[in-house]
Amino acid sequence: MNILLSYPRSGNTWLRYCLETLSGQKTTGYLNGRDIEKGVLETNRGKPTLMVKKHDTINIKNNKNNKLILIVRDYKECLVRHKGGKYSIIDNAPEPETNKKNYLKLLEFYERFEGKKLLVYYEDLILDLKPQLKKCVELLDVGVKEDTLNDFMMNLETHREKSLGLYKFSKTKGDLNIKHSDVFNENEKYNQVQFLMKNYNNIYEKYLKKYG
Repeated sequence: MNILLSYPRSGNTWLRYCLETLSGQKTTGYLNGRDIEKGVLETNRGKPTLMVKKHDTINIKNNKNNKLILIVRDYKECLVRHKGGKYSIIDNAPEPETNKKNYLKLLEFYERFEGKKLLVYYEDLILDLKPQLKKCVELLDVGVKEDTLNDFMMNLETHREKSLGLYKFSKTKGDLNIKHSDVFNENEKYNQVQFLMKNYNNIYEKYLKKYG
């Protein structure tokens, strides 16, 4: 099984759209409602399944036969955006239901995952997309020709608009200048970094230091 894992509001639908367009296969997972979607693109919904979208690690087998792509976005951005308020990494997802898809738990799962895996940063999906797509299709062993990828990039803005039309939850529309984290003052941001360094130092140093 191929799994696309991320905390909510981290560019999951955009990457699904890109990979469905390039591969001609479908991905499965939630889109705008509570019903499982048959794929992002209607044209692919009768096609074989390329991968499954997940926001938690429930029912994901950690073995060498599975492949995993994890999208990571700045915790100060996606936590606030997902919870709709001043939600901090320090809160550490106290609600049991939320805790199942806790931001840090996804990184810990990725760290110990035994199969082939790839970490993609949300910011790179926005600013440096082509190399990320090449790494994804290589991991998934999808035969995407260079000409197909180049054509996609030539029509990137059209694809962005189409993807945003399918996904109704975007607030920034890929604009990294819009900061959800503006709700925090500098001292609050500093305290979040200190919390991570003290309690999740290995995860912080390997994956999150760039956001410190």
